[in-house]
Amino acid sequence: MVAKEVKNLAKETARATGEISAQVMNMQTVSEKTAGSIGEIPAMMKNLEDISRSISNSVAQQSAATQEASQNINHVLKAAKDTGGSASELLDISKELTDQCHQLQQRVATFLESVRTM
Repeated sequence: MVAKEVKNLAKETARATGEISAQVMNMQTVSEKTAGSIGEIPAMMKNLEDISRSISNSVAQQSAATQEASQNINHVLKAAKDTGGSASELLDISKELTDQCHQLQQRVATFLESVRTM
């Protein structure tokens, strides 16, 4: 009976050893996959760094373009204001010249009338 128990223990030990071997192999496989994934992390971080740098550069360029557009708009507004002021001055001068022209026409008409009556 002892031999039978020893034989059963040997079978149990062999079965347990097989299960442990399978678990160890499974753990090795998982460890290898994990190591492979961990090995990819630096490349992924580099890729993210490159993307971040590209975004940062694009934002800087967009900011510069926006600033330039803002300056151009300010120049256009100043030019429009200056043009409006000049146009207003020209209108005033034109009105004054029109008034002077009417006065001159009246004086010429008066002069011609006085010449005719002489």
